[in-house]
Amino acid sequence: MAQPPPVAALPDPPPLHQQPSSPDPSLLFPYSPSPSSLFLSLPISFSLSSLFFFFSLFLSKSTFFSLYIYIIYTFSF
Repeated sequence: MAQPPPVAALPDPPPLHQQPSSPDPSLLFPYSPSPSSLFLSLPISFSLSSLFFFFSLFLSKSTFFSLYIYIIYTFSF
């Protein structure tokens, strides 16, 4: 009966002191927004939230509820 070929042993993992202590920051934060794109997105979110505020005010006719939705929608961005 033929013997199966020997399986090569897996190499031992490197000791802990040889591994990098901290991961690469570029891997943690692959997208860093520039300030200009951040400032461009702010008016869009505020205009959307104000539109949503007036729309909910028109629908519900209760100012408190629409203000509550407006605050939640504004801070969700």
